[in-house]
Amino acid sequence: MSEQDRFEDLIRWYPATWRERYGEELTTLLHDVHGMAKVPLRERFSLATRGSFERARSSGLVGSGLGNGDRTRAGALLVLWGWALFMVAGSIVQKFSEHWETVTPAIHRSVATGAFAVIQVAGEIGGLLVLAAAVVSIPGLVRLIKAEEWPEIRGPVLRALLAAGVAGAATVAVVAWAHSLPQHHLNDGFFFHGVVFILWGLMLITALGLATAAAVAVARRIHWSPRMLRVLGGLAIVLTILMVGVTTGTIVWWVAMADFAPQFLGTGLLATSNVLPPVLLVAMALMMMGLVVAAIGTVRIVQSNVSRRAVI
Repeated sequence: MSEQDRFEDLIRWYPATWRERYGEELTTLLHDVHGMAKVPLRERFSLATRGSFERARSSGLVGSGLGNGDRTRAGALLVLWGWALFMVAGSIVQKFSEHWETVTPAIHRSVATGAFAVIQVAGEIGGLLVLAAAVVSIPGLVRLIKAEEWPEIRGPVLRALLAAGVAGAATVAVVAWAHSLPQHHLNDGFFFHGVVFILWGLMLITALGLATAAAVAVARRIHWSPRMLRVLGGLAIVLTILMVGVTTGTIVWWVAMADFAPQFLGTGLLATSNVLPPVLLVAMALMMMGLVVAAIGTVRIVQSNVSRRAVI
């Protein structure tokens, strides 16, 4: 590794837009100060801390230096990241809850049914909102390519497409393989079967993460009109509200199942009370993380709207 490459690796904590503007100056400074010597751990930590803060600031997580339009964009992208976490959590809940109706007494099924309906409807509407945002972004993506800015977004987009292709091929293979398995393997928790499904799930999560990262990279470079930014901000706020609905529905369904069909939840984390299954705890943790991220983004959007009206 050359000296220049060594210093460039040290400043990768900073966002790409910052590195494009100041990266050369910083690497030159590091070279002048340290030369061939090893960069002290204290300074490495300082670069990591300042770079992480700059990433958080450019993402809209902290600070108020962004303009109204940039704050709206940053807030909407935070909501998109929150939704990605929700998709992972929702997939876990969906898989875990398969056939829950068959073990729940009909007389006690209404609450759980209503809660699960909220989860499904809110999730479907949320997916449609994200799809709508993607559709309205297509003209901006075309303009980026025509403006010869494709090299700036090529890496994230190609990685996302590659991951999607691999995940899609894996899905076809796993589904075909599962259909060929004897029924008793599916019913008795066949070990290899479980490992394959875990690896498949990790592939899907990776593809989702890379797709979200690509969408964020593209959205950061698109020039949005003020009107379109307001539309995207509104969609993000509604999406956050839907996340609250999904979280609430999941909690209500969980409580109802713990009351009326605890055997379905399996062994609990702390004892055999069946009220704290680890799988649902993981799903709920992801939902809470996603909701916090989305809430921060929504606050940024609302702040931007308030500031814009104050100026008007």
